[in-house]
Amino acid sequence: MEKIVKADSRIWVRNIPREFEAEMLYTGNVTEIQTIIESKLRPSFEANGLLLDSVGIREIKFTDEYIKAIEAKQIEAVRIQVEKNKAEQARYQKEARIIQAEGMAKEQELLRTSITQELLTKMWIEKWDGKLPSVMSGNNGTIMDLSKLIGTK
Repeated sequence: MEKIVKADSRIWVRNIPREFEAEMLYTGNVTEIQTIIESKLRPSFEANGLLLDSVGIREIKFTDEYIKAIEAKQIEAVRIQVEKNKAEQARYQKEARIIQAEGMAKEQELLRTSITQELLTKMWIEKWDGKLPSVMSGNNGTIMDLSKLIGTK
């Protein structure tokens, strides 16, 4: 009986994990492997009058170099995802700026088509504080200080 237990167990415990990627084995998802090994061992054990209670895997060992390589790969995958997220965010920001610029251009176009000389005059009158200018330029480009002529400062 010991021969059957050792031989069959060694075969399946060594071969089944080879069907999985090492990265998956390293991250600790051994439940699926245990289930497959159990399903392979149970019929053989029962055929020889043995009862298989359960299969448990404590740990799967890797070399330190391999562990570092797996971790580096995972870190790089995270970096790639971060860069993809940044690129996507930049694309949305670009689209938002384009939409905003299009809106401003439309607004300016509407203003250009709706502004008349009468509207500008009205706006100037509404903004005027009632004071006459203190400096004025003549037709020849000279500047006159009107406050000296009027006598105010």
